[in-house]
Amino acid sequence: MLTLDLLKSSGEGAAVAGVPIPLMKEIAGERNTLAHGHFDQNPFDGSYDIVIKNVRASYSAERLAGLTEKTDTALQALQHASAVYDFSDPPS
Repeated sequence: MLTLDLLKSSGEGAAVAGVPIPLMKEIAGERNTLAHGHFDQNPFDGSYDIVIKNVRASYSAERLAGLTEKTDTALQALQHASAVYDFSDPPS
C-alpha cells in the first residue's frame, strides 16, 4: 500500500488517485484480526468472538457484512484504476 500511496502523488499516478488507501488499511487491519485470531462462533446469532493478543473483539453478522461492503468498495476502486491503466495511452 505504501507503493500505491506513493504512486498517487506522482504524475503517472492519476489513475489511482481515487483509490481509498485509509479504507484499505482499515480492511487490512480487520483482516489480520480475523485471519490470525482465535475465534468462536455463536451458532444462534452468527456472531464471532475473536481473541488476538489477549484482546477479545465481537464480530456480529452485521459487522462482517459491513466489512464485506467496504471491501467491495475498495475493490471497485482498484478495478477502475486497473482499467484506466490498461486502456489509457501511456504518458509521453
